[in-house]
Amino acid sequence: MRWAKLLRRLFGIDLADCSNCGSKLNVIAATLEAPVIEKILTHLGLQARARPRAPARSQALQAA
Repeated sequence: MRWAKLLRRLFGIDLADCSNCGSKLNVIAATLEAPVIEKILTHLGLQARARPRAPARSQALQAA
């Protein structure tokens, strides 16, 4: 399944069509290198790293 189809299916995000004019969108570039992505997100004032995950529940809580 294409990634755009997966995003639409999982999150309801449709990246195939422009939200402003409705025309088809084309991917012209993809940034995959982590340091570049972090630099872009930091420059935009966005969090570059995911928050730490909560610890797993203890065995006692799972049995209850």
